[in-house]
Formats: sequence, C-alpha cells, structure tokens
Amino acid sequence: MKAYLFAASTLFFSLHVSAERTVQECMDVKDNAKRLACYDSFFKKQSLTLPTENTKKAPQKTESLFGLEQQIAARQPNQLNFKLQGKFKRWKKGMKLNTAEGQIWLIKGRHNIYYPIEDPKIIIRKGSLGSYLMNIEGLNTTFKVKRVK
Repeated sequence: MKAYLFAASTLFFSLHVSAERTVQECMDVKDNAKRLACYDSFFKKQSLTLPTENTKKAPQKTESLFGLEQQIAARQPNQLNFKLQGKFKRWKKGMKLNTAEGQIWLIKGRHNIYYPIEDPKIIIRKGSLGSYLMNIEGLNTTFKVKRVK
C-alpha cells in the first residue's frame, strides 16, 4: 500500500514539474496511469469553452404567411414522375415504394393487383383533400399513396 501511495505522489510531483508537455509527448508515454495523468494535465490548461457558431435560424412568422396558402400551392407541381428500382409483381396496400430520388411512398388504397414489371415508371399527382394518387406505367389503375420520407 505504501508503494502505491509513493508511486502516486511521485506521479503527481513529476506531473507538476513537466506541465508543459504536448499531446505527442503524452502519446509516447508507455505507462497507462502516467499517460492518463499527462493528458489530464495537458487538457486542464486548454480552454473549456467550445467555439460556437451562430446557429440561430431566423424565426419564420406564421402571421406573414397567413392567407398565402393558395399562392404557395400554385407554385408547387401538380404531378411528379418517378422511376422505381427493382422488380415488382404484386401491388397492394401497405407496400412501400422507394424512388430513385430517395423518396419513400406507402400505398394506402384498397387495390391488390398482380402486375409484374421491372423498374416501372410511376406518376404521382395531387388528389382531392390533400391526398396523392399514383399511376403505374402500363396499368389503368390508380392507387392512393402517402409520402413517408
């Protein structure tokens, strides 16, 4: 026990003597306890404040956008054309569709159709009351879909 206390006191004494060590010197220390003490002494002298960036976003006033919903919606496209990747056989409710652009759409409609196709082109257009409808190339059926991501 006395040897341990002696080693610890020697370590702290040597730590104060060589307080001007660099990180590279601390990396070269082989003994784990001495290396940890070296890092502790080195980083105690470093500033504890982290550089901060001005990450505040300008607050968007909802009052200033009130009544402009129709004008904003008029600028949005009424339909989008996508290409799905992979082979598809059955189109049914709950099926997730990953587009080449990285979007994920979920089929919400009640249709359950067998239509095998590879890398199909689809058209998603706006429906009534905020819904979206999907048509598949070569198929005369419309599916109700919802964007997940």
